[in-house]
Amino acid sequence: MTISRRTFISSSLLSMASVLPLSLADALLAQAATPVKRRDVNGTDAGTIAVVKSFRRGVQVMKGRPAHDPTSWIFQANIHAYPGSKGVMNNDPEKEFRETFPDTIPGLSPAERARRLQMARTVWDTCPHGPASFLSWHRVYLYFFERTVAAAAGDATFGLPYWNWTKDRSLPKPFWESVDGTQDKNALYWNNRNPGINGGADGSPPTRVLTQSNVRIEMLSDPILDERLQAGDTTGFGRRIEQRPHGPVHTTVGNDTGMGFFEAAARDPIFWLHHANIDRLWESWSKLPGHANPANPSWRSDKHSFAGPDGQLTSLTTEQVLVAAQILQQGYEYDHEETLILAAGPAPTPAATVTTVAGEAPIPRSAPQPGAPAAATASQPAIAKVDAVSLSSQPKEVTLTPSGPAAAVPAGGAPNERLILVLRDLSVVQSPADSFAVYLNLPDGQGTDPGRSEPAQYFVGELDFFYAARKGSSGGQHAGHGVEAPLWERDVTAILRKQNWGGGPVRVTIVPTAGTVDPKSEPAIGSVELTRRSGG
Repeated sequence: MTISRRTFISSSLLSMASVLPLSLADALLAQAATPVKRRDVNGTDAGTIAVVKSFRRGVQVMKGRPAHDPTSWIFQANIHAYPGSKGVMNNDPEKEFRETFPDTIPGLSPAERARRLQMARTVWDTCPHGPASFLSWHRVYLYFFERTVAAAAGDATFGLPYWNWTKDRSLPKPFWESVDGTQDKNALYWNNRNPGINGGADGSPPTRVLTQSNVRIEMLSDPILDERLQAGDTTGFGRRIEQRPHGPVHTTVGNDTGMGFFEAAARDPIFWLHHANIDRLWESWSKLPGHANPANPSWRSDKHSFAGPDGQLTSLTTEQVLVAAQILQQGYEYDHEETLILAAGPAPTPAATVTTVAGEAPIPRSAPQPGAPAAATASQPAIAKVDAVSLSSQPKEVTLTPSGPAAAVPAGGAPNERLILVLRDLSVVQSPADSFAVYLNLPDGQGTDPGRSEPAQYFVGELDFFYAARKGSSGGQHAGHGVEAPLWERDVTAILRKQNWGGGPVRVTIVPTAGTVDPKSEPAIGSVELTRRSGG
């Protein structure tokens, strides 16, 4: 037998590692890893073309398996969520289990049926949106899915491609093109996407793309992973990327039976490439100077369970996946990582470098060490509030008029005082197929380009309804995978300072980014509030 140099080195390292202390052995074993390559799906090189073919082949095989098979397309998608899990696509959360695991399954023993059913009850609908584990949970999800596709495709070197939507805002061609004369023969095609997102069966390209505002990634500059791990009120990288680009990509691409809603999102093949890009940005963020993942033991020991490529229940902790290339001594690496902040439009100036009115000190930005506990933030009533705001394809303006003693102090009146814009209790009938740009104190007659988040000096943030409660849903819960939907709040202290705000009325203008809000969606905000907060 011929032994390759790589095999010799790997086996030698394994032998050496067996007699070393654990801390040294782990570093040594990492050298034996052969990570697979995750490539940009829009690449034109031979490697990328081969990867797309393997993905299409693997997905086709998985779609041909019965849903009770843990390596099937439906079983894997249901780990994210399943129809009825939020009481929207149907009002019976047990329906999916009954249909997938009838009392008798031909060719399956009662014991094996029971094992698979128990696994489904363990791992289905377990996606944790909101907390810091959003990033780590999806990393493990993608990893085992990637290995499942590789096995189904018969390609051990398969690496899940990613959709770099900041660079290419149109749905990648492999996901809408015709195969053998029809899109129906393309396993990566799905018609549960919003109008214009797919290209035509005749080869015509998509007529709708993500807006530049949808995919801005200026949050790479934030040295904090998540808001729970910092003092004050500056939202960290994890929460910011979850709210945008994550949410707007979902709602722009798919409807309520597709990418636009949790219960079916992972059934669209593009879901996996979308989240691979989110993961790529996390990997990029982790390698930027001054950035570090939390040292918090409880966060690092958090366990994530899935169905592996062998159909068995398997788990990994956050600690085990922090270095992507070293997961289980194999892992993966990306063909390109971001080293610069790629903003599609002028990015807001970081608070640490804000130029304020002459004579005023810059607004400080808190950045405690990884693992530091969050500072206690007193809950304070709003100093201005407007209830029941309905949105549509037309811009919506509301005026907040501060009142009470707290309103007398203008922005920046005290170094540790912050002004926070809060949008509470989002709700829709169905996905609006659009997101919204939020501006503060736009001058009369000032035009906007919400697709680019301009004019930047008034732009606060982007609002999408991926997490919104569904009106009339029998689930009676926020659409947050069993957890409270993340609160939409933005620190507007710097913006108001630049505007020399003195405590008077504040106008909030909300503009659809693409102007294509589905009128049947009825997006609404329970309340728009301006609050004061101490800290940071």
